[in-house]
This record gives sequence, structure tokens and C-alpha cells, in this order.
Amino acid sequence: AEASRGDNRIRLEVMLAAAAEAGRFQTIILRGGDFFGPDNRGDWFDQAILSKLAGGTIAHLGSLELRHSWAYLPDLGRALVVLGEQRGSLARFENFHFAGHFVSQGQMMAAISTALPHRVSIVPLAWWQLGALGLVNPIMRDIYRMRYLWHNEMELVDPRLDALLGAGFATPFADAIAATVAPFLTEKAA
Repeated sequence: AEASRGDNRIRLEVMLAAAAEAGRFQTIILRGGDFFGPDNRGDWFDQAILSKLAGGTIAHLGSLELRHSWAYLPDLGRALVVLGEQRGSLARFENFHFAGHFVSQGQMMAAISTALPHRVSIVPLAWWQLGALGLVNPIMRDIYRMRYLWHNEMELVDPRLDALLGAGFATPFADAIAATVAPFLTEKAA
């Protein structure tokens, strides 16, 4: 049977933990939600939510009330730096969860709409189209299988990491969204 992405990640983490325990190297895992950030491409934000922005539409990936964990890439990068600087006080194997922004699809749609200079229509992502494409395209099949992530709330919480990063670490959500959307507006204008 084909191993899932989750199975592969678990197997990799077990190998890394064993190598760290054996003293071969230190492992620090920083797990974040779905990525977004200026000039980042090839993710849910770009390929799904904003994929039809030029046509005046943005898409939500699940119920507008359900929340989802998002990692603003500049903040995630700064968190990696903090962990790297403190690695001497950390164990041989560490696993952290970066809280980022845990917001509803409705909050995401509102923040994007506010960051845009023009009105947009907000529509649900056509998951059925991805499912149909998955019949012939293995990548689309994998993406369609991951829809459960948008239909269930999963919050990343780590009080220990929050303490290491300090209060007020995250970029305010509205500012992060505005910075992420700005390059798409430049591209559209060009």
C-alpha cells in the first residue's frame, strides 16, 4: 500500500529522533500551518485562494466559520532564527509548533478583501473539480485527499515556543495579509 504523506513524516521524524539520541546531530523541528507571505508561490494561498484574482474572485477552502492555522513566512523564518540562536540550551531532539495565525476562512476572506483596492466575489473552492482531475493526475489526487485539513479545525499550540519567542512576536494578521497580497496586485497591473 502507498504510504501517506503523514506516514512518511512520522517515519522521518523517528529516524531523526534516533540519530539525535545517538549523538550524531541535533534536530529541531519547527512545524507551521499553511504558508503565506510576500512573493511566495505554489501554495494554497497562491494556487487556490488567489488563483482567480485577475477575474475578480477569491476562493475559500472550507466553511467560512472554520478556523485554520496559517504561518506567515517572515515570522516563521524569524522563529527559526530564534531557535537556532538558542540551540545550545535545547535538547538533542526538539519538536515545536508555531502558532502563527489561527483564523476562520471568513476572517481570511475579509482580510484579503480589505487589502485589495477593488471589490471581489468570494466563492467556495470547487473541490469536485480537483477530485475529477485527480482521476488522471496524481498530484491533484493528493491535493484532493488533503481537503480534510480545510473541513476540520487543527490549531498549532506550543506555550514553550511562545515563551521563547516572546509576546507580540507575530506580525499583525491584517498587515501580513496586506504584504502578501501586494505582489499579486503589482503582477495584475503589469
